[in-house]
Amino acid sequence: METITEKIFAELEEIHKAKDNLDPSSLAERLVILSTYYANLTSHLADLESQYYKTLDLAMESEEKMTAAKAKIKAQAGEEYRKYLQAKNLALSLVEQIRSIKVFIRVKQGEWEASKNL
Repeated sequence: METITEKIFAELEEIHKAKDNLDPSSLAERLVILSTYYANLTSHLADLESQYYKTLDLAMESEEKMTAAKAKIKAQAGEEYRKYLQAKNLALSLVEQIRSIKVFIRVKQGEWEASKNL
């Protein structure tokens, strides 16, 4: 089964490969797909953040004299935090990609309108 990350990268790759041949309507359809993936990603991100905080809590409870700073470092060294950061960064990147595609759609629409008027 494909992960949300793999789906996002596959969709972005398809858009990148065909961007010059896609009409505004096709790009808008792909934008809807990416927006859906973004919603799924943010849900996944919330789960990962919760897992990280559970790890942090366990680290704090593991030793009586562990400071909050040490527990945070220990939790951030774990796999849960790495996955959380990757998902968070992917979400930020996806927002920028979506914004770029919106601008690209406007440019394509302008070109299409200009060519209609010729």
